[in-house]
Amino acid sequence: MGYNDCMNENDLRVQRTRSLLRQALIELVQEQGYEPISVRDITKRAQVGYKTFYRHYDGKEALLQALVGSIIDE
Repeated sequence: MGYNDCMNENDLRVQRTRSLLRQALIELVQEQGYEPISVRDITKRAQVGYKTFYRHYDGKEALLQALVGSIIDE
């Protein structure tokens, strides 16, 4: 079981971090398109640590999938 499995989805800090990362991805995609964006770009925009990103997502593709999933859920 990895760290991601242990995080409490209801923890406000987890929700806030994921929200910041998703918003950063949306903004960057609107500005540059998806392909040129790096995880460093996302973390810089979200003002979240690089290691923190990987506590939540395996990579930018996983972040994109989570974003799409949350949109579908709404």
